[in-house]
Parts: sequence; structure tokens; C-alpha cells
Amino acid sequence: MKRINLILSIAVAILIAGCGGTTTVTTPSPSPPSPTPDNIPPTPPTNLTAIAVSANTVELSWSPSIDYGGSGLAGYVVERATSSNGPFIPIAWTSSTTYKDTNLSPNTTYYYRVRAYDNGGNYSSYSNIASATTSSIPDTSPPSIKNTQVNPPRLDFKGGDIIISAEVDDPSGVSEVWARLRKPDGSEENIPMILTNNYCQAKVTAQPNLRTDGKEETYFVWIFAKDKNGNETPSPGVPPEGLTFSVLASLAPPNPPYSP
Repeated sequence: MKRINLILSIAVAILIAGCGGTTTVTTPSPSPPSPTPDNIPPTPPTNLTAIAVSANTVELSWSPSIDYGGSGLAGYVVERATSSNGPFIPIAWTSSTTYKDTNLSPNTTYYYRVRAYDNGGNYSSYSNIASATTSSIPDTSPPSIKNTQVNPPRLDFKGGDIIISAEVDDPSGVSEVWARLRKPDGSEENIPMILTNNYCQAKVTAQPNLRTDGKEETYFVWIFAKDKNGNETPSPGVPPEGLTFSVLASLAPPNPPYSP
């Protein structure tokens, strides 16, 4: 019986101590709020300009976009077309506000537009459309000359007229054609040739052959041409060895002075 009373006394003491003590209750911390999704696109790029700096390169620049959605501006998409109505095809993604478009075709007009995108996957509306025309490849080739002829190739000792002719062609256009005539005495003369479409000709008058040794006299002819970009046929001309025509000697030498 004494043992039971002891156990009850201890239990009552523990209960009284618990009622008079301080109890601490721990409350779990609240979870941080979820970030607000960025559904706001950046502002569109402005003042897009395009400048052709060579026959195959265009340089672009534009004013930057601003992202108000909170995710931050990620970059720009550059699009290109060969018509102002498109279709526009993406050609580059860049974080810069400039872009150099290379490996283009000469003498071609290209159209460009740019839009921005942010880290939330939002795309802005497009910038203005800018265009540029690449330059032509510089012409450094002289005109082509073919089918050169002299007619007739031989004259009798009295001389006469010779027609020099050729076909001349150049993509930029032919501005001038002339024949260089080297005479039997070694002197030279430039003779303008009349150009009609791609055909040119000139008339040359050969002097009588007054030689008394029976030898013919030979003339040499080279043809030159210049195009509208200033490219000229190099010396010695076309053909390199020259065309020739001859004035034959008299069939019989002059009669010797009469001696009675």
C-alpha cells in the first residue's frame, strides 16, 4: 500500500511541475512566394539602318530594346529578305546592337528587320525595315576582240583602200576602238574605227609601191579597244602578232633612161 501511495505522489508532483513550467511551441516558417511569370515582351528595336560596304557585305545597327518584364533582355533576332514584302528568314541571333552580314551577292538589294527577345521567351514586335544594295564587282577586264580581218590582204603596186574590221564586246560597254597601223617605213598611225553594235571597221589607204627591187611592201595592223570603265586592250593589241596586208611590187622595173 505504501508503494502505491509513493507512485501516486511522484505522478502528482510531475503533473504540478508541468503545469507551472513554460512550454515552447515551434511554428513552421512560411514558404517563399513563387516568382511572378514574365509575360511582358521587350520594346521593339528602333532606328534600324543598313549600309552596303562592299559587293558582298552589309552592316546593320539599331537602337536597343528595353525589357520591363523582369526576366532580362536576352538578345535580338536578325531577319533578311530579297523583297520588301518578304519572306523574311532569320539569319542571326546576337546580343549586340550591330551585325555584319557577309557572303552576299553583288549588285543585289537586301531587306532587314530585327526583333528582341527576353529570358522569359517573349519576343518584341519588329523594328522598321531597312534595305541596302551591294555594289557591283569592279570591272578590270578589257573588251574582247575577235574575228579581226583586213580585206583585201594584197593590193597591186598602185595601192588603194583596205578595210579593217573586227567584233568587239564588253559587259560595261565599249567606248572606243582604233587600229594601229605600222607602215613599211616603220612609222605608226592610230586610225579610229567606227563601232556599230559589236562590229567595227575602218578604211586605210595604202600608198603605191614605188620600190625598184621587186619587193612588196607590208603593213601591220593591231586593233585596240577601251570600255566605259577605262579598261584598255594591252599592247601590242589584237592579234598579238598583228594583221598584215601587202602592196605588191610592179611586175616590171621602170625602163632605164633612153640612150641614143
